[in-house]
Amino acid sequence: MAASTSATTSIPKPVPARALSAIFDLYRRALDADEPTIFATAIELAVAMSGSEIGYLHLVNEDQETIELGTWSAATLRQCTAVYDRHYPISEAGVWADSARQRRACIHNDYQALEVRRGLPEGHVRLSRHMGVPVLCNGAVVLLVGVGNKPTDYDGDDLACFQALADQAWALIRRRREHAALELAERQLRDLQELAVISVWQWDPDERTLACDATARRIFGEDFPGAGPCGLDALLRVVDRRDHRAVREALESPAADASFATDLRAIRSDGAVITVHFRGSAHPRSQGHGIILRGVLQDVTERRELSRFRYQAGHDALTGLANRAALLAELEAAQRNRRRRPERNFALLFVDLDRFKEVNDNLGHLAGDAVLKGVAKRLRQATRGDDLVARIGGDEMVVLQKHVTGAGSATTLASRIIDSIGKPIEVAGTRIELGASIGIAMAGEQETPEELLSRADRAMYRAKETRRGGYCIAGSAPLSRNPGRPQRRGAPQR
Repeated sequence: MAASTSATTSIPKPVPARALSAIFDLYRRALDADEPTIFATAIELAVAMSGSEIGYLHLVNEDQETIELGTWSAATLRQCTAVYDRHYPISEAGVWADSARQRRACIHNDYQALEVRRGLPEGHVRLSRHMGVPVLCNGAVVLLVGVGNKPTDYDGDDLACFQALADQAWALIRRRREHAALELAERQLRDLQELAVISVWQWDPDERTLACDATARRIFGEDFPGAGPCGLDALLRVVDRRDHRAVREALESPAADASFATDLRAIRSDGAVITVHFRGSAHPRSQGHGIILRGVLQDVTERRELSRFRYQAGHDALTGLANRAALLAELEAAQRNRRRRPERNFALLFVDLDRFKEVNDNLGHLAGDAVLKGVAKRLRQATRGDDLVARIGGDEMVVLQKHVTGAGSATTLASRIIDSIGKPIEVAGTRIELGASIGIAMAGEQETPEELLSRADRAMYRAKETRRGGYCIAGSAPLSRNPGRPQRRGAPQR
């Protein structure tokens, strides 16, 4: 008997009859089984087909450097006390793992005579003969399968049959994993649908049938015919009449590339008013000509309410500008950014309207509110999109000017604001002329947002005390945009 033989043999065509019989048994017993059952069935068939005493099937990990000791045949387990190991190093394995290292099938017909056989896993049964094959997938070794201790030598026919069975075992394992991944994805999708209250629907324009899943009844209530086909009228019954046209335009006579998304007002069976996001697109029919519309319905009532509450919490109700809380939060963020990157400078412009008190006194608060809305619009137009404009009380407004290179950027914006607010405003047929006094504070090093705001406020007072319609940079002399207007004495009049 030769001390050892090694072979790399391609699977002959046709596959030997005993291999076909074993493969047939594998599919019959384990086609829809889980992975452990596939492993166990495959190795028992391999042992029986090759006339061996023992057998193993191990998985090679993605690192291609370690083996997960997986499954032994029943006879092996009766003789072996090897312990399961998820990361058994291939480098420490004996020649029984050559098929993984060399990526080829190997036969050792006198295992004990091999000088370089090295060890087996602790507690493993003694080997006299061994045959091992690798299974490759996408260029990587994924399985290491072996049998041993056949009474006679392993040969090329044994190897061809064994490799064919091992490859088919991997085909079943891949199929099982793909099915498991699909089942997991479907389960996660169902969970997400339940959590987000999303219903999947399909509309057939030719048959005029609408099919929704069971989640539709969670959205519209128990009276809605979910989880089955229904007509368009079923949907229109729960949708507010004002939105019927939007539904009909989306579903009736759609184009081949139709796509839409809209929010609908609807009324649940219990009378609750809800907002439903209605989204869909056209898809070719799987059979025949024409299209099918598919999409989702989602109850977004709580999300819309939360969005509204968040907006209200950070915005002035009259002008729609940011409020004081939002300004302070944005200032704190700007200061944090500046501490990390000093070149990210910013300025704070405190804007107070001149002669606004006269509007309220002479024309009333409704006129005053209209003026404030008009001023807010002009401030938005005068600033950049990433600047923040806030109303912090009465006729006091603040601009957080970001990405400034120096005081010149802030004074340029201040002049633009003064010019814009100085243009007449028409309110209820009355021409109103205002002005603005602005205090400017450049970002400091260790100031709190409140301290920076206070510094800009004091600079605004200096500008108003000196000459209205001007600006003052904190720490410098006030500057006027209207040098011809007489200076006012005493306390400033707003």
